[in-house]
Amino acid sequence: MVLGLGGGVGGGGHMRSHLRASAIFGSRSPSFLMIGLIVIAGISAFNYWNLSSQYGDLVKEIAELQEHVRIASLKRENAEKHIDSLQQRLRDAEDYLGRAKLEAESKSNKLTSSLTQIQMKNNEINSLKLLNNELQMSSRLQNASIKQTQQLERQLKAAQVEKANLKEKNSVLEATLADLKEQLSKGEQQEEFRVPPIRTMPGSLTADDIPEIGRAHV
Repeated sequence: MVLGLGGGVGGGGHMRSHLRASAIFGSRSPSFLMIGLIVIAGISAFNYWNLSSQYGDLVKEIAELQEHVRIASLKRENAEKHIDSLQQRLRDAEDYLGRAKLEAESKSNKLTSSLTQIQMKNNEINSLKLLNNELQMSSRLQNASIKQTQQLERQLKAAQVEKANLKEKNSVLEATLADLKEQLSKGEQQEEFRVPPIRTMPGSLTADDIPEIGRAHV
């Protein structure tokens, strides 16, 4: 393009020189003037076509650049929207994670409280088992004591019955001894000592037992 312009400028100078030469020499070479004009017109047309072509290319490049800029702008807007969406999702995820963490802590606290209550219940159950064992032991001891008391009561009743029998026998013996003392006091002497018949009662001593009892009593 510069060369073309230079050529155009050179052609203009040659034209002026030719005009001057024509003015000097007259009309001897009119064909050179026409040839110069044609050359200048061709060069100008070529330069115009070249400039038009370059201008069209530049316009196309500018349009393509503008399209690229528009596409890049759309991509940037889409990317910004996507980033905003990701950031919102991240905030939602953080909120959900925070709520889940709080819920997990709450459940953990409830679980700890439940475990504590279960441990307390287990301790109560163990205490009740120990108390039940103590009660069973006390019940067995009480049953043994009751049996022992009943046995002692039976032994006491038997002793009371035996005491009553001994008391009754003692009364009979006392009456017999009184009779013997009365007979001895009257001075009754016989060659053979005969013991008078003694009143007997069921379960009392007989006359054969009197000498031994009397000796034991004396």
